[in-house]
Amino acid sequence: MSTDLIDSLLADIPAEEVRDERIGNYDSAVLAKDVTVSTKVTDDGVTQYSLVAEFAIENDRGAHKITSFIRLPEAGQSEDKANSFFKNSLLRWLHAFGLIPSTNKNTPVLPTGDEDTRAEFATKVAAIFNTKVGESVAIGVSENKMGYVNVNPGKAKKAA
Repeated sequence: MSTDLIDSLLADIPAEEVRDERIGNYDSAVLAKDVTVSTKVTDDGVTQYSLVAEFAIENDRGAHKITSFIRLPEAGQSEDKANSFFKNSLLRWLHAFGLIPSTNKNTPVLPTGDEDTRAEFATKVAAIFNTKVGESVAIGVSENKMGYVNVNPGKAKKAA
């Protein structure tokens, strides 16, 4: 079906812009419940581990929940651009929650080896974050170019 035909069909239908009402910066987002571990097996058989964190936020449009997936980086892949992104992301979350000092630039990485060891490691990292359940943290909620919502650690505003 051509885009001209689709555009002509949609032209007579009322439309409104879709905007996620959670977009914004929150200095007091609350880690709402225990962080869990999620896995995904890639086409080449590699198991990827992510932490799933749910935050409670509040703005002038009410109270909301938002979920962040924090991918755990792999050991020994420092040249990999994506893995470097995951290392930086995890490090920023550790800093945001005050789990490590902001001067510390070392981040945990998934060990090489058997899946039981890797799963145990991921569970330990989740447990570290779970010490902060119920506490507030600054986050930023944004929409990327594809329309997906991203949750990133933010920087709290300094007291005047």
